[in-house]
Amino acid sequence: MWILSFLLFGSILSRSDAAEIDPKGYVIYCPCMGRFGNQVDQLLGTISFAKGLDRTLVLPPFIDFAKPGKAQMIPFEDVYQPKFLSQYLKVITLTEFKRDIAPTVWPKESRKALCWSPRESFYEKNAPSGCHAKEGNPFGPFWDYAGVDFVDDEFYGKIEGGYDLSTRGAKSAWNEL
Repeated sequence: MWILSFLLFGSILSRSDAAEIDPKGYVIYCPCMGRFGNQVDQLLGTISFAKGLDRTLVLPPFIDFAKPGKAQMIPFEDVYQPKFLSQYLKVITLTEFKRDIAPTVWPKESRKALCWSPRESFYEKNAPSGCHAKEGNPFGPFWDYAGVDFVDDEFYGKIEGGYDLSTRGAKSAWNEL
């Protein structure tokens, strides 16, 4: 079964008001793995991952499929209160990240999609292999909602253990990616 998720690990720029920017970086992902229960399951795994890397988790919207064929984005803060998660790890809503942080730490010209390994495009058979992060629903609508267009791809399949940060060398490999 083909599963795809995307994470961003922002390189941090030095600036005078660095207190509001996490020097360790950010984790942002598309919760595109099914309906609400699956999205919460993916959120829990991503919370563990971000906590393990000591990075700020960007809280994405939940994706509602109430209208057939059209994914609707429900802001995280309309479902849960981020302040309770902030007692456990560093968090920021996607809205705040887009407005206050992304222009500095993730400028449009350096936005890369991160996926396990390259794959063929579903829609453009002549396109080079890559993440194709915006192909399909809800991937395209999610990243459009986030205001993100990707300029390149990175692949994490080479990291021993994948998301399992308890695997020897995985945490340092993620921090180097």
